Amino acid sequence: MKITTGGTGMISSQSSMVASTLGGGIGGGGGGVEPGLNYDYTWAFDFSKLTATTELANFQGNFTQSGSGLFSDGVRGVATFSSASGAGFFVDESAIPTASHSNGSAGSEIPNNALPDPTAATGTKIASDDVNVVGHGGRYISIVCTFHKYDIDTSHSSQPTGINLQLFTEGTAGQIWWFGGYDYIPNFADGKATHLNGSTNPPEYQADYDAIIDQISVITFDHVGAYVNGNPSADPLKINILPCHRRIVDMDITFHGMIFSDTPPNAITLPVEITNPTLGSGPA
Repeated sequence: MKITTGGTGMISSQSSMVASTLGGGIGGGGGGVEPGLNYDYTWAFDFSKLTATTELANFQGNFTQSGSGLFSDGVRGVATFSSASGAGFFVDESAIPTASHSNGSAGSEIPNNALPDPTAATGTKIASDDVNVVGHGGRYISIVCTFHKYDIDTSHSSQPTGINLQLFTEGTAGQIWWFGGYDYIPNFADGKATHLNGSTNPPEYQADYDAIIDQISVITFDHVGAYVNGNPSADPLKINILPCHRRIVDMDITFHGMIFSDTPPNAITLPVEITNPTLGSGPA
């Protein structure tokens, strides 16, 4: 049984009592769903455990936020992109500290098989009946974040914008791309975020972002519909987070964490849960 606190009307003490009565997580591997979550996860990453910009490659060069405000309940990125930049930053398994993610006992590695290895050939999108993706415990990638400001310059383009992802496996030989509204390759147009807080209404336009300012948001990407480049594997190495790919945006975002899960997470509380994955045994 999965317990979801969102929308139940339970106060926290009631939720805790129910969770205690029903016991801990379920699932294979190192654990399973934690009481209060609506998802199982193969891997999760808590940005609030980071203490240096070097633990996120290229972060400092792309964003202006610095000093004591940089690290709090996550990593805060403030930037004004005055041109159509592809700027972003990497979550690289070789750089993140063991205490910050759910496979910490195995070093800094994102576990093999934490994400699906699609059957799709390079240059195509992952189909809705892809047997290696549908049902996989890490089908969905989510970024937990708070948008403090996200002002889009619509004079550059009327197309939607938002956080985009690029997943690298086996070095850079295999990649999965989610580039919504990408200008140059039209068939990327639907390779974008698919869910917001578990519902199929991801933010795209200015009004969508205005509605979630200063709220904890879970932006989820489904492997189905993502674009395959090269020959990806089930061994993720790093993830490129692109907060406004090829768009002019004035932004201020706190990134709280990442989750690879079997279903899109709904509204959650912080910090991002990393102690009971289905792969691995929790942080070091």
